[in-house]
Amino acid sequence: MLLKLEALGGLSPAGTLEEVRAGRRWSELFNGDLAARLCDPSYFKELAALYPGTQLRRAPRLARLALRAAAGLAPGLVPPEKRALVLVTAYASVGSTFEFLDSLLDDGPPLASPTAFSHSVTNMSAAILSQNLDIQGLTLTLTQNDFHQGLEAAGALLQGGLADTVLLGALGEIYGLMPEIEKLARPGGPPPLSDGAIFLSLSPGSPDQKGPPVEFNAPAYGDQGPLAQAWRLASLLAPNPARTVRCGPGRLEIQTREAGS
Repeated sequence: MLLKLEALGGLSPAGTLEEVRAGRRWSELFNGDLAARLCDPSYFKELAALYPGTQLRRAPRLARLALRAAAGLAPGLVPPEKRALVLVTAYASVGSTFEFLDSLLDDGPPLASPTAFSHSVTNMSAAILSQNLDIQGLTLTLTQNDFHQGLEAAGALLQGGLADTVLLGALGEIYGLMPEIEKLARPGGPPPLSDGAIFLSLSPGSPDQKGPPVEFNAPAYGDQGPLAQAWRLASLLAPNPARTVRCGPGRLEIQTREAGS
């Protein structure tokens, strides 16, 4: 299965994808130093200009991360009904989930926060993102620890003709003691990147126009979660655009726009 990369976008504790690429800060994302750091909230100040007329005041933080990372990636020439969205996340809106549980314990069921409850729904970020990017096709959120599941889902949508373009993203947020819990769950290795979002805009690839293949084995980084896996894939696609990245185990391939142009 061959997919074509149309665009990349991301936000991490090291900055946006463009800033990470310009400063060659890829290693900072994977050595564990940024595992407990949040994305700079100043990036959220740009959302009002990026999405004019949108009611962002009550949008949960995870959705804000996704909106900032995916800004400008909506394909203008593809009909909205032929656009699809696939998100992969390990814990979804964990911050909103704990806020709802706190309100439930503090105030009791009759007074528990309805806003926090609605924001804790797994597909809430996908709903907000699709609304603002005018994605009217299939939208789903996978709660998986393997980003390759998202790649397979995006490929199936494109191969089956259910979409002409798929916006595939991985996202996550840090809340409370999560960094300490991640350390306990993964002893002996650097804790994974846990805050931010990364998006790939994908379309069907051309088998006759492929750059030199580079291997990317997502399951090899399975203990790091989908966000760190997706950033590792982006580190192969972004710095050296004229190539094809082969993703195991399903031998799915992603060709860059330059390689397939």
